Amino acid sequence: MKKIFLLILFACLSAACNKQLPTLTDVKSGELDELPVTEFVLTEPNAGANPLIVTVTWSKTKFYLDGEAYPVGNVKYTIEADIAGARFANAVTLAAPDNNNPLAANLFVNDVNSILINNFKAMAKQQLQLELRLRTEYGENGEKNFVYSTVPLALTLVPFRPENELIPVYLTGDVTGGDLNSRAFMMYRADNDPKNHEYTYTGKFGANTHFKFCSEIALGDESKMFGNGGGNMLVIGGSSDMVIENEGIYTLTMNDKTLTYSITPYTGATTEYDVVNFVGAFCEWGASGEDPEMQNFVVGKNGGGTFTDRHNWYLEIDLDNIEYGVKFRANHGWENRWCPIKSTDNPFGITELNPTQDPNIDITQQGLGHYEVRFNDLTGHYFVKVRTL
Repeated sequence: MKKIFLLILFACLSAACNKQLPTLTDVKSGELDELPVTEFVLTEPNAGANPLIVTVTWSKTKFYLDGEAYPVGNVKYTIEADIAGARFANAVTLAAPDNNNPLAANLFVNDVNSILINNFKAMAKQQLQLELRLRTEYGENGEKNFVYSTVPLALTLVPFRPENELIPVYLTGDVTGGDLNSRAFMMYRADNDPKNHEYTYTGKFGANTHFKFCSEIALGDESKMFGNGGGNMLVIGGSSDMVIENEGIYTLTMNDKTLTYSITPYTGATTEYDVVNFVGAFCEWGASGEDPEMQNFVVGKNGGGTFTDRHNWYLEIDLDNIEYGVKFRANHGWENRWCPIKSTDNPFGITELNPTQDPNIDITQQGLGHYEVRFNDLTGHYFVKVRTL
């Protein structure tokens, strides 16, 4: 068995400082404590609220060194969940302890509801039976080892569908190589007001690019897409494409209420960065240079061929720590960073490059989970949302 590095100076405490380091002979996971209530019907909270559902507690994981059990402090606990009976084949992070109690984690309404809807594809107002387990992570120097509790904890939840949920809009056509189901080119919004019906996208396009706009719920169905109705007007279904005639960077806008659109050449700065990073407490703000690198999409051309748009960035990531929020930076450094103009704006919002203040995007209301992250370094638009593609 491997030596355990992170543990205790217990060898000295046993008056055997000159002995060889003890051998890790076994690890036994802590177990989740039974809950007083195991069935909950979730309802949408008032704006700004995120009520507590229940607090999950557990016993310490123990490490056996030369046959003797020792509790260890320097470990990372996580509560994982999966559909009952799935044996955690697709386990999702449900919660993690805060600094106040390392042996307890709070489950909050918005956090859990987002995971149910986006990760488990739960239906609103219908029961979903989950099983929970405790995951213990230990190790040092980049080594990660895991041990799991053996007795799953049953939990039944009924989720809700948030009112005024914003439906993303995408570009489809030549840019996606004709793939009518592609989610590659999502349009951005200036805010999350459901009364605002304008979407925008700025990026590089090839000459003679044909495209349409498509709501997420209409992907794959050309009869429900927004096409060219003539005179900068849109019509739904059975229509011709919009066309970008010359290669270049353009800003496209569309309004799904007034059914209008525009195509405008972009004339701003076009600095290209080697990489854009997504940072937060989950990666210790990139302190070790391990902040995740976002990727660019490949853009299709009319008649074939592709190129990379170096200004639109994409990432999927599991976040198990959202304390203090998140932001974007370039090239693993702080020389260029993008901060939200309004910290509570998400999933859609706009950032400012190198502002005087240093705010972060507050995603507390969304909670932990699997995030889709998009960013445009020309306009500062972003999209940060718990969801499963």
